[in-house]
Amino acid sequence: MKVIVSGSRDIRDARWVYRAIEQSRFRVSELVCGGAVGPESLGHHWALQQNPPVPVREFDYDAFAERYGEDQRLPGGNISIALARRNQAMAEYADALVAVTYDPVTPGTLDLLERMRALAKLIYVSTPRTYREVELAGRIL
Repeated sequence: MKVIVSGSRDIRDARWVYRAIEQSRFRVSELVCGGAVGPESLGHHWALQQNPPVPVREFDYDAFAERYGEDQRLPGGNISIALARRNQAMAEYADALVAVTYDPVTPGTLDLLERMRALAKLIYVSTPRTYREVELAGRIL
């Protein structure tokens, strides 16, 4: 299954991202990411640590920014057209999404979630609350 790992860029906790991938129960045959810092780069690292390593398909934001312009914004101004196009390309390519995010969800992650929902793709969202619940359940069992 081609699985996107994405989320809030300021999340740097590898354990949280790795746990989210595991808890999703998606059988990851290819990891899809946009190359950003945070969950995307941590997901990429997770893929390379697997035995055998999981192939990674990166949808490089810079290529989309070069093509569509970094400054052009969607109506409402929350994200750039380049980011929206990149998110759409990833959503169409992948089978599922693991989103690691805070609440409220950041604009880029929210856009990707909405695109995956519109395509009726599988979604697993991990927030600090779900992460703590999983950690506590692991200690109780």
